Amino acid sequence: MLTVWLIVVIVHPYFQFPEAFIEIIKELCLKESGQKTEKEFIRAISPEVAKLSDLFNHRTPESAIASTLTSPHYPLAYLAYFLPSNFFKIACLLLDLFKIKELQPSGSRGDGDDEKRPLKVLDLGAGPGTSALGLLDFCSRFPLPFFEGREIDYLAVDQDHRQLYYSTLLFNQYYRHLEPSLAAKKISFNYQISLKKVQMKPVEGGAKFDFILAGNLFNEIKRAGHSTESLAGWAKGLIDQLTPDGFLLIIEPALRKTSRDLLSFRNLTASQKIASVIAPCLHQGPCPIMEPGGSEKDWCHQEREWIPPEWVNRMDEAIGNRKETLKYSFLILSPPTRLPVHPSIRWRAVSQPIVSKGKMEFFLCNEQGRRRFYRVNREKSEANACFSEISRGDLVEIEPSDGSNGTRIGPSWQIKTC
Repeated sequence: MLTVWLIVVIVHPYFQFPEAFIEIIKELCLKESGQKTEKEFIRAISPEVAKLSDLFNHRTPESAIASTLTSPHYPLAYLAYFLPSNFFKIACLLLDLFKIKELQPSGSRGDGDDEKRPLKVLDLGAGPGTSALGLLDFCSRFPLPFFEGREIDYLAVDQDHRQLYYSTLLFNQYYRHLEPSLAAKKISFNYQISLKKVQMKPVEGGAKFDFILAGNLFNEIKRAGHSTESLAGWAKGLIDQLTPDGFLLIIEPALRKTSRDLLSFRNLTASQKIASVIAPCLHQGPCPIMEPGGSEKDWCHQEREWIPPEWVNRMDEAIGNRKETLKYSFLILSPPTRLPVHPSIRWRAVSQPIVSKGKMEFFLCNEQGRRRFYRVNREKSEANACFSEISRGDLVEIEPSDGSNGTRIGPSWQIKTC
């Protein structure tokens, strides 16, 4: 008997791109470019978007990198295409962070007082405000009580005055649009910019931050010639600038090399107790992928479903690209004194479903290692039905009914996603 699996992907309503923000981007792009229509702008900017795509996918010769980054078209091409494509990634990390029930996120006074103190956020290599705009949108549209009643002081640091100029315009305009919903949640933002190159040393002033964000920054520093050891040393300085219950959120491209570089960095910071690994790993030990005998073809990255705006789809069509999912690698670190303890039944899905004749499989990872769990079709049941719904990056709890330590999912095994 032939079994055909139909994997239905359900996209959370939040990950449908806000049309109001796309309209703000369109208006700014047309104004800055001098183009009269959206069609004209996309035709004119697409070659520049293609060049940046080659650069970010490491297909650009070293000799051409500087001219690409200093091109007068670079900021607008990035803003038009890569900002929307990266917009939701900060939300993905925050949702992952807040799923960890054993971890109390930062911000409460800890003395029983319900009043919430202001939050301080530092964004290194902020560009046109991608993470700031994503956080602003997340606070407005996602029902997460943690940010309610907060004043958020946000400092965006970048060396490109053009990017910071655009970030300020976009942030102010989108903030005005979202102000009614933010006011209803008693959330306010104080957005500031700092025009300076990100240095491999602590930010001046001695401030302590609840969140430090580094989006697509570490691979650029590594590409500039800095070693994993120097990055780990810099990370120690960043960790020292966190509040005791703060977080360093690192987002990187989902490329094999950049992802494996991030895993090497993760192993070094964990082994030297520079920081505690909060996510995606559920343990502090070495990454199984990077252990001796592991394949260099393996890397750890995430993939999330979204509904891209037609604006992005049209540019994809023009350059022959496809942004059907959000792909990224990430790492969330905290001070080493803050050590999460996960239940042994919790795993991280580190593959998409592997469907073959008569069974479905996933690679799952926790402190027990990277293991290949499978369920044969005839043993699908109400208790383990959730196994079919797992996606790469999900947190999964697997409770064997018989106390078994095997990887074959039985009919009575309890499976749930967190």
